[in-house]
Amino acid sequence: FDRRCFWHANPVAFEEQAELLRLLGQLIRHYAAAALCLTPTREMDGARIVTSSCAAALLDALLRVQAADAPTSLSRHYAGLQVGRRGASHARPFGFALAPFGFRELPSANLKLTSPELAAARAMCLDYFLAVTQAVPEEHLCFGWSRAASFSPGELALAGRVSTDLGFDSAEVRSEGVAPVPPFARLLTGEEPEVL
Repeated sequence: FDRRCFWHANPVAFEEQAELLRLLGQLIRHYAAAALCLTPTREMDGARIVTSSCAAALLDALLRVQAADAPTSLSRHYAGLQVGRRGASHARPFGFALAPFGFRELPSANLKLTSPELAAARAMCLDYFLAVTQAVPEEHLCFGWSRAASFSPGELALAGRVSTDLGFDSAEVRSEGVAPVPPFARLLTGEEPEVL
């Protein structure tokens, strides 16, 4: 990823990174609540999709930032910078799978964007996520949301690596009639706040 990026220009403290992630989460929740209260139109759909994609790009970039004072296990693994016991880094980065937004199932070219700012933001998001899909292997793409309500292999791999760093048990929890789910998958649902 380009080191001229706004997020990589200056060192960021862990506290700043955590606060930015928290504020971005609150901002997108408020935006979703407000946007979903309005009468749906093609214009609103376009604005919602582009705005949500911009938030996803910010989240992706923030997760890749390594805090200068205390880089998190999540950020190291997500950016593919985790160093193994022997000092070599064989890790590959993770990234958002936004294929439905602009690459496969829902072409963003069909969105009705009524302002030049939305069109420019759409183009920047497409460029950003195209770079992500080129840098991140297919099996490391996370949060695709176009799949069934289950964890993808990328999500489980990311949660598994972070859980190993944090010392979580990796045994699967089995329930009758339900696919086995490793307990570390709770890192992705917010049930385990130790990620940050």
